[in-house]
Amino acid sequence: MQAGDFYAKSCKEWTVVGVSHIALLIVDWRKFFLYVWISHFFAQWAIVSMNMLQHDGCDVNVDLDSRCQCEAVRTHVREINLPFAVLFVFVFE
Repeated sequence: MQAGDFYAKSCKEWTVVGVSHIALLIVDWRKFFLYVWISHFFAQWAIVSMNMLQHDGCDVNVDLDSRCQCEAVRTHVREINLPFAVLFVFVFE
């Protein structure tokens, strides 16, 4: 996909989302805030929270001046292996 095609598709998608949000606001603003706005902010909070849990403190400290790498290379993401946490993430997110 070319950069221009991606931009055009992205603009079309944002137009559809914006028009649908305006239409839902006009139809019933209370239901819009209940079903669209609140759920959007909950989903955003959940995604950012999981991102912080997985990535916070996982950066590899590399000394660029040294010739040898004495530390083992670690991954940039923590793995969450608790069954309850995995269930909570996949069911409620």
